[in-house]
Amino acid sequence: MAQLPDETTLKQWGWGISVLPALLWILSWFALKFVLPAFPSLVTTFGASHHELQLSIVAFLLCYALTQPFWGSLSERYGRRPILLIALTICALGSLVVVVSQSMEVYMLGRCLEGVGAGAISPVCRAVFVDSYERGVLAKKVAVISSIVALMPAVAPLLAGYMVVQLGWRSLFVFFGMVTVVLMILTAWRLPETSRQDERPGIKVLLEQYAMVFKHRTFWQATGVYALLTGGLIAYYAATPFWYVFHFKISESIFSYFSLLSALCYVAGTFGAKHFIKIHSIGWVQRRGLLLLLGYAVAIWALSVMPSSIALLVLMASGFGFLAGWMMPSASAIAMTSLPSAAGAASAMLTLTIFGLSSGLSWVTMKIDVSNLFAPVAYFSGLALLAGLLNWKMRPDSIT
Repeated sequence: MAQLPDETTLKQWGWGISVLPALLWILSWFALKFVLPAFPSLVTTFGASHHELQLSIVAFLLCYALTQPFWGSLSERYGRRPILLIALTICALGSLVVVVSQSMEVYMLGRCLEGVGAGAISPVCRAVFVDSYERGVLAKKVAVISSIVALMPAVAPLLAGYMVVQLGWRSLFVFFGMVTVVLMILTAWRLPETSRQDERPGIKVLLEQYAMVFKHRTFWQATGVYALLTGGLIAYYAATPFWYVFHFKISESIFSYFSLLSALCYVAGTFGAKHFIKIHSIGWVQRRGLLLLLGYAVAIWALSVMPSSIALLVLMASGFGFLAGWMMPSASAIAMTSLPSAAGAASAMLTLTIFGLSSGLSWVTMKIDVSNLFAPVAYFSGLALLAGLLNWKMRPDSIT
């Protein structure tokens, strides 16, 4: 296991280690959902069908997810900073392709490039933190950062909705590309290289690290809890234009307000978890989470017999958001610190699982008929029960 940097080194690195990875993490989550308000405009501009719009979301998420092991392995072999710079370049190139696109096919190509580039941010930045902080500090930092990035699925479409109305849908990608370039410059300037060159593994060692990850039961249990809840919430956000704009006829400039409450509940969950981790332990939070998951899964079935409404859908999603926020810091910390000698591989497989699952779940949520509440209730309660089962199966000694 690599030695963690001391307090003096962390102070010397300054905001380059404490703030910049968080900004990059926010960018990656912004990339996921800022495009949603542009969907009605894409129908007008390209004559896109609902199926093509849904396919563009799934394609982005798959590119985002499936490149995780690739980027994670490269960051282990060649270092964190150079891989981030390459990935951010690809992401900016994707934005340029979207801006000049004249067909839905070219638009989707640009979005896929953005997904490939943005896909490096989560595993590499997570590995940067694992390189730098012990489990308790890592859990608290991840809680704070995640509470901020959790607002992106709501804040990004809100900002984007007004930009679409005032400046047109292409302005979204001009803005995103410019922010990506600025962060790329800051990464080259201030992000420290946290992996030590004398400890970077060869191909054989990388394969052995992935083998370790695949065999590690605690890692997969914690990752499963994280992926089912956070991935399920991402899939809900992907479905919001289809639920609220196309079904309930809500304006594309305001429908994201309905996602804001679930995002705020996610933030409340993460801060609550952070507070109790400080007072008690990661394991205490994880075990109480089991009771919350089971209670939620049972309680929302009472809603299934009620007439469908925006208020009830938002209520269910907000409760689910709180659960995802509560479980995320401890599940993430357990998963990542269970394999400290394979941080890059573990981080890559964690994010691959989250976003790979979210891409599949997005295809499900975008097809859900919200004219009645049975299907949404089954979706949210089913994920909560599966997460609860994995949480219950986790070894007690892994979450003390």
